[in-house]
Amino acid sequence: MEENYQTGVNVKYYKPLFNDFLNKNKELLIQSKYPYGIFIPYVFPNYHQAPVKIFYVGRDTDCWGERDDMLDCYNDNNIEKYFEINQSHVTVEEALLRWGNGSGAFWSFVNKLHLYIRTGEVKDLTNLNDNEIEILKEVGYGNMNCMELKQTLLKKYWPEEFDFDKLNSLRQESLTLDRISHIVKAYKPDIIVILTWSGNEEDYLDIEHTWHEKYFKRNLHSVFSLQGYNTKVIWSSHPNRFSRIGENQESMVHKLGDLVLKLSNL
Repeated sequence: MEENYQTGVNVKYYKPLFNDFLNKNKELLIQSKYPYGIFIPYVFPNYHQAPVKIFYVGRDTDCWGERDDMLDCYNDNNIEKYFEINQSHVTVEEALLRWGNGSGAFWSFVNKLHLYIRTGEVKDLTNLNDNEIEILKEVGYGNMNCMELKQTLLKKYWPEEFDFDKLNSLRQESLTLDRISHIVKAYKPDIIVILTWSGNEEDYLDIEHTWHEKYFKRNLHSVFSLQGYNTKVIWSSHPNRFSRIGENQESMVHKLGDLVLKLSNL
């Protein structure tokens, strides 16, 4: 693992960004009553040894740690400790145990897709050998939104539990962390697979880019290359939408997996 990665987070890159965000927004964070930590993209232990470095990006998080734990780390000038907490919420073992073969789950699809890319087979995630589990530890994980979106929060809380004016202001401030350029600069992936179309693609894709028409298939995928970088971006649907576009988990594993193989020349 490269020396900048004291945890699965590139500490050297993300620590100043994260400190700047909390320096500016600590009081707003508390006043908004947002209950969770702020998500920071990270990599699993075998990412840097992978033959192709792939980041899988979702929409937003779900209960990403406790806000007060994050603030304690900030107040103690120990953001590294928070980064360790940040990367502990989803591990390979957690993803396999919690989501298994679930047909609409982000992590079950990511695990099947990554194993297909690396082995050429669609695997039963409940019956993996040690080598296949090690392959899953090559993954990088990001989200387009470092905070839970309003509609996600309201699945668990009553609206009156938040100050939505301040929460909306906090959300706008957090957009500085929600940029594809951070993942590219911090982790240098070969491929980024984004599994959500959410309407803010142009905001997130903040590096000059080229859209490749020959790889476009409506509802299935778009492909972009990033100016100045070797990274290719594949944009597709969230697994819970596959049935709505006439696909299923296995068919999308083949379609996106074959596209990754073509773009990465594996």
